[in-house]
Amino acid sequence: MDDVEGCTEVVLFPPFPFISKVMDIVGKNGITVGAQQVYYQDKGAFTGSVAASMVKSVGCEFVLCGHSERRSLFSDSDANINAKVKKVLEFGMKPILCIGET
Repeated sequence: MDDVEGCTEVVLFPPFPFISKVMDIVGKNGITVGAQQVYYQDKGAFTGSVAASMVKSVGCEFVLCGHSERRSLFSDSDANINAKVKKVLEFGMKPILCIGET
């Protein structure tokens, strides 16, 4: 059992407005907080979208990319998801690529 200790990490993905609050609550317990999604463009009029720079600025290390709800409800295509993964990596965060959920 000793060789698997520390091999897991707990990451919570709250809605963007609550990321900082959740970090304040769980951060001291070794729980990481990530973002549910980012948009792949850095600048522009993309009302309601969250830029990777914003997510990074609040301290997120992880970002969900390609969640089934984003694919089905918002028609996120493989190309868009690929662009999001690349953007997350560009900002030094870790993408969690969701596949095969539906």
